[in-house]
Amino acid sequence: MKELTLPEKEQLESLVEEIKAVVSTYRGNISEMAVKMSHEIGEAIVESPLYKKYSKGNAKLIEEVSEHLGQSETRVRYCVQIYEKWPKLEIARKTLARGDGVLYLSDMKKALVGANLGAKKAIQRCKHCPIHCP
Repeated sequence: MKELTLPEKEQLESLVEEIKAVVSTYRGNISEMAVKMSHEIGEAIVESPLYKKYSKGNAKLIEEVSEHLGQSETRVRYCVQIYEKWPKLEIARKTLARGDGVLYLSDMKKALVGANLGAKKAIQRCKHCPIHCP
C-alpha cells in the first residue's frame, strides 16, 4: 500500500476527528445510541473520499482509522458493514438495538451474517449449477 499524500493525511485526520466527535457524543448511552453511533461511524467512513481510494477491501483505511480511534479493526469494520447493509438508521436500530444498553460485537456479527443468508440461499437454488445445487 502506498504512503498517504499530505492531502490524504489531512482527510484522514479530519475523518478521525469527525468520528471522535460521534463517539464522544454517544458514549455511555443506551443500546439504541450505540447503534446510531455505529451507523454514523460507518456512514462517515463510507462517505469519505478515502474509502473509495482504498477500494481493495479498504483494509488499510480501516486499520488507520482503528489505530487513531483506539478501537479494534473488527468493531470499525462492523460499523462500515452496518451502514452498508442498513443505510437507513431506523432499520439498523430495529435489527440491532438491545434493552441492556450494550451493543456487543457478537450481536453485530450475528445480525450481519443473518442479513447475508438470503443471498446465499438464492445462489444455492440456481438450477443450472451442479456445484451449488443439490
